[in-house]
Order: sequence, then structure tokens, then C-alpha cells
Amino acid sequence: MTVCVGSDSIRDCWMPFGNADMLKRAFLTAYRSNFRTDANVELALEFSTTGSGNTIGLKRYGYDLGCRVDFVLLPFETPSEAVAMRGSKQHAFSTGRLVAEDRHCLI
Repeated sequence: MTVCVGSDSIRDCWMPFGNADMLKRAFLTAYRSNFRTDANVELALEFSTTGSGNTIGLKRYGYDLGCRVDFVLLPFETPSEAVAMRGSKQHAFSTGRLVAEDRHCLI
């Protein structure tokens, strides 16, 4: 079964906390689901990344060779630590190109 977590990235009357931050969504999913182990917290991150991409039918999406190169570099040692600590994103890349740094758009 594919499970996904999404965000319409809009702050409005339906979701006054919308900000398009999928790391925050992963945190909320893990917190609300009472996930207690690193493996489960990483599962919440999986729901927010590849699970979402698979659900909407994105092709060549994920961590395999040949996939589109979109990623965010974070200052943490493990995926579960990144979700739990929810630190600010350092560098964001789209199609392998740096597009944001320290929350500032570069394009």
C-alpha cells in the first residue's frame, strides 16, 4: 500500500499553518501517529517524499539511478534526526542546480 502526506502549500482558512514544508509535515505525521522509533520516524519522511511522488504518478522520482535530482541538504546525521529536530534547510537543489540557500531563493 502506498501512503502519502501532502500539503497544498497555502496558508488559508482550511489550513492556517500551511507553508509547503514537507519536513514539517513528516514531523506532524510522526507526532500525531505516535511514532516512537527512528525507523517509524523515517517512515513518516518516506510518506512525505517518495510516497507522495508515487501517489501522484511522478515518473523517475525517488532515490534511484536515473531519477530527477531534487534534494535538500540538512545539517543532521540521520533522517529521523532531521524530522525530529525540524531544522532550517541549508541548500535546496532542483534538477541538480542550487536554487535556494538559507531559505532565500536564488533563481
